[in-house]
Amino acid sequence: MHRRTAFAVVALVLASLNTLDASPRRRTVRTPSSWTLPCTQVEGFPAVAVSTDAGASLLPHVDPQEPGLQIHTFGLASAGSAEKLIAVTGRIPITSNDGGCSWTFDGRIQFPDHGYRLAPAGTLGTFAWTIYRPELFFIGDEIVQRAAPMQLPINIDVDANAPQQLAAADDQGVIWWSDDAAATWQVHAQAPARAPLYALEFSPRGRKHAIAAGLADGTHVTFDGGATWTRSTGVEGLNVFTIAFSPVQPDVVWAVAANPKVEGTERRGIYHSRDGGLSFHKILTASAEIPMKNGFTIAPSPANAYRLYFALPGTTLYVIDDEGTLLQRTDVPGLRDFDSIVFSPANPRVMYFGLKISDMTAE
Repeated sequence: MHRRTAFAVVALVLASLNTLDASPRRRTVRTPSSWTLPCTQVEGFPAVAVSTDAGASLLPHVDPQEPGLQIHTFGLASAGSAEKLIAVTGRIPITSNDGGCSWTFDGRIQFPDHGYRLAPAGTLGTFAWTIYRPELFFIGDEIVQRAAPMQLPINIDVDANAPQQLAAADDQGVIWWSDDAAATWQVHAQAPARAPLYALEFSPRGRKHAIAAGLADGTHVTFDGGATWTRSTGVEGLNVFTIAFSPVQPDVVWAVAANPKVEGTERRGIYHSRDGGLSFHKILTASAEIPMKNGFTIAPSPANAYRLYFALPGTTLYVIDDEGTLLQRTDVPGLRDFDSIVFSPANPRVMYFGLKISDMTAE
């Protein structure tokens, strides 16, 4: 091979290997859709709040909350289109077929436990699972129960580009893969993070890219499905409770962490990575104005890789950029915690919030 040609080939290979560092900042912004919600108020069981202006305000709900037993709405997802949504409040799934304007109970099932999360599988349906027991349900035209592969799952994720492919992880760092929509599972890898794990998240680019967070152990990242792992810098020795990848640019990662060696409010903070989790830096420290707790709800924007939404008890919704600058704060009196945050797949300005509510009827 000619020397100049050889140098050119080497340069191309090096460029492909360094795509993480070459990602342009502030350019991964998607143009919002013109799709709009066909209502100005929300009806049905009040477990989900709706915003049409990127969280600046919420639509009024015509069915007020009633006092009673507290229940949570951790599970909330788009069910394959802008019009179809599903949530699990307490032990009961509720659905909407009009973009979140009205919600009705799905009378086909009452789950045997609580705390269910949802993993959408596109037009195929939605998987429902809980961190409290080895249960996995598939919700589609029919509801089918399938065994989860572990005793205490901390995450079950569906590949958005291949809904038959799933990945799951438990609090000991064992990772399972399924290639047949959870009919069967195989142990695939072991994360090196110190057990019990707080989180193990899979990237939107696929299950080969994952970040694991262990007890006072920071995070470890893999780009090859767990064959090799690298300890992340910037969060060594921290308790990393929550991890979230940007759906726009998976090399952008957000994390909520606390330093177990520091006392007081400032021990907690939000961390940010621009290289897929190889390195993090702290961008926001908890304060009296932003009183963070362990593992609060965070949701990266699907329209801008450098925008993060997060909710604290109260209920207060915040929006920050990748430097920790506060861009928006919305205080919503009369509501309880935002347990989950989901953006409409048709328009990122339309947002849905799963609520902690009080009403005996949902149990």
